[in-house]
Amino acid sequence: VELIGPPTNRIKSGLLDTLEELMNQYEYKMDN
Repeated sequence: VELIGPPTNRIKSGLLDTLEELMNQYEYKMDN
């Protein structure tokens, strides 16, 4: 997560990271 720039950008990138992680876990479950 980028710690530079406005807090909103930090929150957005944090949410995007979390979303990506969730999608990866979901795809993993679908594969197995």
